[in-house]
Amino acid sequence: MLNTHPLRNRVAPTILAVLATLLCAYPFAWMFFSSFKTNKEIYQPLLFFPSGYEADAYLSLFSGDLPNGATLPFSFLEVFTHSILASGSQALLATALTAMAGYAFAKYRFRWKKTLFALAILVILVPRQALAVPLFEWLAQLSLNGSLWAIILPGAASGIGVIFFAQVFRRIPDSLIDLAQIEGAS
Repeated sequence: MLNTHPLRNRVAPTILAVLATLLCAYPFAWMFFSSFKTNKEIYQPLLFFPSGYEADAYLSLFSGDLPNGATLPFSFLEVFTHSILASGSQALLATALTAMAGYAFAKYRFRWKKTLFALAILVILVPRQALAVPLFEWLAQLSLNGSLWAIILPGAASGIGVIFFAQVFRRIPDSLIDLAQIEGAS
């Protein structure tokens, strides 16, 4: 008969989890503390904490005034807002489009279905760098160069998203969809 104690069974996994957490948190802590270091201190890898905590870099970033008297050519808050807006919009648009396309591939029969699904797979195989010039020309024809839409639209079509959602929707039984239609769903 094994004589095991519940607390003893949890000690080793807890220690491993704490060590893994510390190992994963170390780079983030180092970056945070390095933001207060001088340039000379940053290049000393064994120095974890800065000699003095000065927030000059943060003040310059948010005010736009550099120590040499120059000003930043951009507003940090404006750039940060555009970044959040572009990434959030791209994620929502990609999810909506790929979910609809995946549903169509999983539940409907239509002409060229296999060819279009193969094209979705092909989109995954083509490197993004190979599409840079055609994508730039396409955005120029749409007069979108330099706009936020030029960042959002190229990421909206995702072949892997279409394949993922097609697999998810294939697992939903058709009887459940029929039941939803009987209940009044479109």
